[in-house]
Amino acid sequence: MLNERQSALWNALGLGPQYVQRNELRKCIEEAKCNVVKPIVQEAVKPSIPMAPKATKEFVYPRTSQVSSSSFAPIPPTPVKPTSVSSSLTAPNVKNLDWDALKLAVESCHACPLCNTRNNTVFSDGRAPAELLLIGEAPGQEEDLQGVPFVGRSGKLLTRILESLEFKRGENLTIINTIKCRPPQNRNPKETESLACRGYLERQIELIDPKLIVLLGRPASESLFGAPQKISALRGRVHQLEVAGKIRHIIVSYHPSYLLRSPEEKRKAWIDWCLVADTFDELKAK
Repeated sequence: MLNERQSALWNALGLGPQYVQRNELRKCIEEAKCNVVKPIVQEAVKPSIPMAPKATKEFVYPRTSQVSSSSFAPIPPTPVKPTSVSSSLTAPNVKNLDWDALKLAVESCHACPLCNTRNNTVFSDGRAPAELLLIGEAPGQEEDLQGVPFVGRSGKLLTRILESLEFKRGENLTIINTIKCRPPQNRNPKETESLACRGYLERQIELIDPKLIVLLGRPASESLFGAPQKISALRGRVHQLEVAGKIRHIIVSYHPSYLLRSPEEKRKAWIDWCLVADTFDELKAK
C-alpha cells in the first residue's frame, strides 16, 4: 500500500508491520482536500512574528497529487508592529552580515545570560543557501558540547528520517535552532532569550532562503507563529507566513526527542514527513 519512499520512512521510524485498515486509505485521501493554510496575520506579541491560525481539520494522510501548484500562490504581506525590547537583551544589528560574519557574531554574543553558562554556541548544521530548512528548539547537552544541532539520540533519529527521504545533512538541507545557546537543564527558552536571538534567526532564514521550512517542536513553532499553540493544532498542513521579509511555506511536526519519549506518536510524525517530502517535491518543481 505504501510507495518506496513512504515505506523507507516507515522503517526509519521503527513503526513495525505495515498495514492499512479496510477503506482507511480512500477515506484519508478524500479528507485531505485542503493542505495549504493561509492564516490571518494579527498584531504580533513579539517582533515580526505573525499569530497562529486557529486549528482546522487535521490532515491524516500524506498528500499525493490532490493539491495543484496554484495552491501555493503567496498571500499579500501584512505589516506587523514590532514590540520594543530592552537594549540589554538585543543582539547586535546583523541584517547586513553574510553567513560567516553572522556565525562570528553569534559566537561572540552576550545579549542574554545564557552566554554565561554555554560551552559552545550552536549556529547550524549546513550552510546558506539551502532548499530545505529545519528549525529546532534549543541546543541540548550534546549540542552544547559539540557546537552542532541534533547530535544526540534525537539527532540520530532525525538523521534516519532524513536519509529515508533522500535528504542528506550538510548537503541539501540546513538545520538550525531558534536560540544559539543551551538553556540550563535543557529547559524551554525564556521569552527574553528568544527575543535576544530573534535577529540571528531571521537573518539565518533570510540567507538560507529555503523553499520549505520544517519546525520541530512547540517552542520552534511558537518562534514563528507567535502564540502558544499545541502541535496538534498546527501539524498536518502547509502554512504560509511572512518570515524575514518573504512568504515562507512551513510545516510543523514533533521534535525527535518527543518521539523518543512518546513512540505512540511516531505514526503522526510519519504522516508529517510524508507531507514534507511531497510538498518539497512540488515546490522544487515550480
